[in-house]
Amino acid sequence: MSNSRRAARRSPEPVRSAVPELASPAQPLVRRLGRLQVPLSFTHQPWATAYRLPSGQTVWCLRLRQDGRVVRTVVSTRVLRGYARRSGLSVLAAAIDRIVGPEED
Repeated sequence: MSNSRRAARRSPEPVRSAVPELASPAQPLVRRLGRLQVPLSFTHQPWATAYRLPSGQTVWCLRLRQDGRVVRTVVSTRVLRGYARRSGLSVLAAAIDRIVGPEED
């Protein structure tokens, strides 16, 4: 047996009982809705993943190139849908509608 402090604090029970503040909630705080590819250029089509926040808002996470490096970016459904409309990407707009619904912004 180890003499370290961590070992001394360890519970002798093989499985600890659930503590209310550590128990997982009945519903996840953030829910993943789906993902799609966003055609930014012929060679760069990053994946965008949609998440529903506890507030009900939907956000999209993308990895975009910026100044020669890749950065994580979060955009709203309205921004992503606007990009699809301005670029004439009806397939992208339809994919967004399938994931989050036609009227959500």
